[in-house]
Order: sequence, then structure tokens, then C-alpha cells
Amino acid sequence: MGVMIAANWPDLLETDLRKVYMDQYNRLPMVVPDMFNVISTSKPYEKDSGVGDIPDHSEFTGRISVVEPEQAYDKTYTFTEYAAQMQIQRRLKDDDMNRVIMRYPKGLATSANRSKEKKGANVFNLAFTYEPTDGDGAELCASDHDSNVASTASQSNEGTYVFSATNVENVRIAMADFRSDIGEIISVVPDTMILPINLEQTGWETINSKGKVDTAENNPNFHKGRYSMVVWKRLSDSNNWFMTEIEMQKEYNLWFNRIPNEFFQDKDSDTMVGKYLSYYRCGTGWLEWRWLMGQLVS
Repeated sequence: MGVMIAANWPDLLETDLRKVYMDQYNRLPMVVPDMFNVISTSKPYEKDSGVGDIPDHSEFTGRISVVEPEQAYDKTYTFTEYAAQMQIQRRLKDDDMNRVIMRYPKGLATSANRSKEKKGANVFNLAFTYEPTDGDGAELCASDHDSNVASTASQSNEGTYVFSATNVENVRIAMADFRSDIGEIISVVPDTMILPINLEQTGWETINSKGKVDTAENNPNFHKGRYSMVVWKRLSDSNNWFMTEIEMQKEYNLWFNRIPNEFFQDKDSDTMVGKYLSYYRCGTGWLEWRWLMGQLVS
């Protein structure tokens, strides 16, 4: 697409139009602030380093045994540049009888926020396929999360459960079995379901029904009030779903704003074209995987 010129927008130069329809759609709410620990930074990159769990005490037999945790994985966060511009002819701006054209540059903010939402959703959309080059080298949701301690078995936070009340419980139990880097039991208490819109009804019934879901039994519903639910329309698969401990997620699932949204104008005096520009720079990544379990449903 090129410069917006008067010859291509004849309707906006007319004076007898009753109304010009523009931006009539309701925008999706922002979900990224609820899914990430959003951090501002002035550095060209950020780097985190993990440290391991401390081994057990041993019986004192006259000399205290030395215990030492091991260095865990490093994680580097880099920041990608994003930009967009609109070019508007001076004549089109001046002769726009319906005052539409100058509303377009403001739409760059909408475009920027929508682009960020898609970037955030991709952390989950690619959770089963994207392998980073740092950390433990496995996907966010993987069956082979290695430990920095060679004697500790690999762990999995990936499953294939179809979403149901029964399988919500299966995932809760699986997450309760997550271990530290030395194989010790840790406290992971999932409290939030992250769902595509196709699973919203089943999710609502799971956490709001008084009785046991989809059975004729009169048992109370174990899940009632236990979980929150995030329905994200930008999740690309209608069957995949996730469970998370949201407080832990907000600690380890990171979004860095290196340069927040910037908007500026540049005028070309030779061509009488105004350029309206938007720019931001950001990066995402996770240091730790144990806050999440994803279900890759075929």
C-alpha cells in the first residue's frame, strides 16, 4: 500500500454523504497484562540466571556435611523492533469533507496494541512447537524438560487430555507432582484455566456448577469456585488448553517493554505528503516452566 491520495478517496470529498462508517467494531480487551509480568527496561537486552534447590540435611555424626545447590539455566531476552506508518496527501487531508482521514493516524495505537496481543498469544500458540536456544532448550510445554542436575529425571508439562471436568482434575494432580531440579516435591497449585472461546461454556460449567459436572450423581462439584478462567480469542487452536498457577506465571512469564509505543509525524515538503509513524520495541520469554501445563489435543 502506498500514499493515500485524493484520487483514490473520492467519496470523502463529497459533501452530501449522511455518514461515513469507520471503526464500528468493538475491540477485544487486552489480555497481555494479565498473562505476563510486564517490565520496563532501559537495557539493550536482559538476562536471568536460575539457581538450583538446596539438598536435604543429613545426620550429624561429628562433622557437618556440606550441601551445595547447582547453577541452573540462563535466559536472555532480546527486543524486537516494530513499526508502521501511514502516508496521507496534503490535498486529501484538506478536502476531506467528512473529517475521516485524520482519524486514521490515531488508529496506529489500535494497530500497535493488537500486534502486541498477537505476540503475547503466540507464547501459548507456539507452546508445543517453539524451542528456544537458551534455558533448558525445550518448548514451554514439553515432555522432556531436563534438569541442570544430571541425576534428576526429565519432567513433562505437556499432555493430551480433552477438556472436561474430569481432566481438569487429572491435570491438577499431574501439576502437583512437578519436582524441583533435584527431584524434590514442590508446591504448585493451579488456580486458572486458559481456554479458547470454543471451550468457554464447558469451562464455565466446570467451575460454577453446584453438583458434579455431567453426571446424575448428587455429589458436590469439587471444582466450584476453585479456579478462575481466562478466555482468549487469540488462541489459535480450538481444542488446546492450559492450566496455570497465576501468581507463579506472573513471576516467570515475562514481557519487556524496551521502548513503549511512540507516535510521531514527519512532513515531506517536496511531495506534500504527511507521514504518521508508530514504533515500539519489546520482547518476551519465560525463565521457568513449572507454572504451566498445556494440553495438545488432536
